[in-house]
Amino acid sequence: MPTDPVAALLYVSLLLPGVAFVWSYEGHRPTVKRSAFRETASVVIASVASLGTVFVLTYLLSFLSPPVAAYLYSFVTKPDELIARDTQLFIGVVLGLLTVSTALGLAYGSASAFQALKRFRAWAYKKATRKELKVFERGLSAWSAAFEAEPEHYVNVGVQLKSGAWIQGGLDSYTQSADEGPDRAMTLNGTIECRLPGSDDLIELEGVGMIVVTASEIDFMTVSYEPKSAPDVEDS
Repeated sequence: MPTDPVAALLYVSLLLPGVAFVWSYEGHRPTVKRSAFRETASVVIASVASLGTVFVLTYLLSFLSPPVAAYLYSFVTKPDELIARDTQLFIGVVLGLLTVSTALGLAYGSASAFQALKRFRAWAYKKATRKELKVFERGLSAWSAAFEAEPEHYVNVGVQLKSGAWIQGGLDSYTQSADEGPDRAMTLNGTIECRLPGSDDLIELEGVGMIVVTASEIDFMTVSYEPKSAPDVEDS
């Protein structure tokens, strides 16, 4: 670790793209307990990937602009001269590149990037083996696998409780955790219906906007998907 204050500040700043990546990625993926080493490695690798992308793009741009090529050469080989010549410009360039790198970190960790990588991996596997890729993702709980199977659909959940009661309704939210523990919970909303133990009648719980169900009380559950219909377009 750097001990000089300026070097330490620069070191921390260079990790911002990786921090942005982890923050973006964990915003749409289940929470997973990781070791300190793995967390640090994720931040460092994501930072290197983001900064490397910016450097490659700048390098390609230098072929089209001689001033950019000259400045890039000096930036890499003689940064002290650039600082002495125009400190304000040098700091502005560094902050600009760091801002772009941080934005790339956010983009790399987004749900769209994750889905694109997932589709590419399945395509590459099929091309290489002529088989469909069917893998239960690491860090993905059974709840997440069931609730996220059809992203463009409404998710309806039916829950058989250990008490013998049955509850069903639309999925509103659930604990984003890869841990299959009893402390997880989900919330159901919309039209919530219930069947009491020993009864065959399904009744609607009127006046109830949302219900919370904990994993420890569930015997089993069913999941169904309803397509999100496009809004009707009136004839003009």
